[in-house]
Amino acid sequence: YTYYGPVTVRVTRQSKTVISMGPNPVSDVLTIRISSDSKTNANLVIYDMQGHALFRNKLMVQKGENSYRINTFNYPAGQIVVMVILDNGSKHSQQIICSR
Repeated sequence: YTYYGPVTVRVTRQSKTVISMGPNPVSDVLTIRISSDSKTNANLVIYDMQGHALFRNKLMVQKGENSYRINTFNYPAGQIVVMVILDNGSKHSQQIICSR
């Protein structure tokens, strides 16, 4: 064995963010919950199944529990894709069914 001496290891802490959406199916109001261990910003985009953006909004996510309510009453019946993109580049998307 060859001894090389001490080695410095830098450990970086990844932020933890949990995103949930509901109800699914939704008829009038979709609730998006974001739990974050740090303050950050996010972009929220809702697409129809043809890829057209139905809704765009910037979110200011505070440390802790955050809740956002989106009115979906005027969206067409069928599937939509809800995408949340955090400032760190991570993306969360979920298909939601709009029912009437």
